Amino acid sequence: MENLPSFGRYEALFRIAAGGMAEVFAARIRGEAGFEKLVAVKRMLPHLAEDEQFVDMFLDEARVAVHVSSPYVVPTLDLGRADDGALYIVMELVVGQALSTLIRDQRRRGTRVPIPIAVELLAQAAQGLDDAHEAVTPTGVRLGLVHRDVSPHNVLVGVDGRARVTDFGIARAMMRRTSTQTGELKGKFAYFSPEQAEGRPVDRRADVFALGIVAWETMLGRRLFTGEDPMQLLGNVKTLPIPAVHVIDPEIPLPVSQAIARALERSLDKRWATAAELSHALREAGRTLGPTPTAREIGRWVGDAGGDSLGHMRSEIDRALSGDDVPTVARSGSSKKIVVVPPSAGSLEITLPPEPSTVGATTVASETLLLRPKRSLLVPIAVVALLGLGAGALFLGMRSGDPAPAAPSAEPTPLPSMSTPVAPSASTVTTVSASASVKAPKHWHKPGKVAPPSTAKTAEPPPPPPTAAPPPPATTTAPKQSGPLLPDEAFK
Repeated sequence: MENLPSFGRYEALFRIAAGGMAEVFAARIRGEAGFEKLVAVKRMLPHLAEDEQFVDMFLDEARVAVHVSSPYVVPTLDLGRADDGALYIVMELVVGQALSTLIRDQRRRGTRVPIPIAVELLAQAAQGLDDAHEAVTPTGVRLGLVHRDVSPHNVLVGVDGRARVTDFGIARAMMRRTSTQTGELKGKFAYFSPEQAEGRPVDRRADVFALGIVAWETMLGRRLFTGEDPMQLLGNVKTLPIPAVHVIDPEIPLPVSQAIARALERSLDKRWATAAELSHALREAGRTLGPTPTAREIGRWVGDAGGDSLGHMRSEIDRALSGDDVPTVARSGSSKKIVVVPPSAGSLEITLPPEPSTVGATTVASETLLLRPKRSLLVPIAVVALLGLGAGALFLGMRSGDPAPAAPSAEPTPLPSMSTPVAPSASTVTTVSASASVKAPKHWHKPGKVAPPSTAKTAEPPPPPPTAAPPPPATTTAPKQSGPLLPDEAFK
């Protein structure tokens, strides 16, 4: 198995691509309760870590790109340094293919990118470029960003049906620390604008021209500018006549061809002033072809056209996220705790709240279901226990000679005679407390109503045994008491 580098909290899964200056890995970041997110990590090759100019350029890419917010630009998420000292940039992982790969694979199959899909993808890329050109700092200061490296290699098309512009490594912006020296050319010569090829200052219209080249090649499936050496290639960029795409392929609608031709005007005054204008023109021209392809339709086509490389990427992601990498859940004794155990990341203990909560919905809901049957048994058990206490008290009263407690009636119970005070027995107290806590059976009648006569014959209760004579009074004199009902003489 390939020995993957370490990126701090980002776990490398597999390598996606490699170049002369950097390599890209699919990685993931994990959080609590099984949370994880897939990302792409662009890592500077270790031997370039000592190149001060390249390090500054790599840092500039992260500092510039992090301020670009657009659904059609690959977002930059983080910047870090690997264990070997090499810098890395964390970006959104696009599961798909570069536009250059799609064009090449379609040409090998003897076909091309479907015209409606191609027009929509180019319009999205143009909108992403315009969003980059309009990017501002958090305080609202414009960056004045120019990509300067627009090419089919830097337009990624995902299976979600979206095109995204990426790689701002040589972008010109106000906040860059590195600057291009006079006469120094950066980027791919075949996608230079004429002013860029001549070493003149560039603005956003240089990116419009480069995207025009990308559009021309996407429609026809062939290169626009070629040359045997860099000097011939740059000369062709500056002077070679550019035929309209509809002239080469009459199936391409004229409005689409005209929108691309204006993007390829060598005169700055005749070229589209902004990428947003080009995006709008392409979408308007695309309506002549019928309904605009939906993201689902584009994504389905990308999935079919992606070939073996896209299939390999998907299988690698499935392999990395399947099997033993699924977190398991276990109970921790009898306490209300859940232990989440990802096999490769230790364990995480979570204390549940006293009552069911929406936090950790799956775990807490399962806990609630486990407890619910147990709680539902408590009520009948308590009722049976209290009824048993009441029955036991009645039985003890009958055994001791006390009459059974009468059924509740509407008549008020008279106060006991105070001439011979009798202490209440334990059975009486128990019976009263039990009757106050337990719901009366159905054969008892409510106060104020007469209970229905019973048809069953009941046995006569046995006569109470003769009671013993009351004990003689104590020799000690009880303290005198006063009350609202009897005078003090009643206690002598």
